[in-house]
Amino acid sequence: GGTRPLTEEEKREKKLARRKKQRDRLKAKKAEVREGSSALPPTVYVRAFHGEFEKKDLRTVFDDAVGADAVARIRIVGGADARSGAAFVELSDAAHVPAALALDQLTLTCCTAAFGPEDIRALLCARNVAVSLSRHGEHHGAIALLREKIPVCARAFGDDHETTMTFRSVLCKALLAGDRIAAAVKADARGG
Repeated sequence: GGTRPLTEEEKREKKLARRKKQRDRLKAKKAEVREGSSALPPTVYVRAFHGEFEKKDLRTVFDDAVGADAVARIRIVGGADARSGAAFVELSDAAHVPAALALDQLTLTCCTAAFGPEDIRALLCARNVAVSLSRHGEHHGAIALLREKIPVCARAFGDDHETTMTFRSVLCKALLAGDRIAAAVKADARGG
């Protein structure tokens, strides 16, 4: 009368289907955000390079940085347990974003000091900070950081390396987003 255990192939197919469903939900949510129809909470992506996060420790760090009760929810990336090397931290409102971005930039400073400016971990941290800055409307800060780090990537890995190309892609997206905002401000100033 019981259910039979899944074969390895069935487990793999089930896992792939679950991942596809997650990717599709993420694409739909990104589309909502682009169209301005989403009421997503302000979110900061955090990555640890000195070991793994524990959810309670991460909440303490953010509570200390952005104020008590500023963190609405923490979603650990990867693993079913409460430890991970990355997490999404949802803030209770957008007023806490500047403090969270400052914490993100502090992480970059510490990572660069610990590993050196040409280390892949420091460069990936810089990319994450630039993406966070751009995502929260700080395009000029993102562009300046990326323009500073692209030559470092090229020197460390070469012009055609995946990391260097990714930095260039993120820079293009930040430039385009900044241009769209500037064009909208000009149009608004002209009354059109």
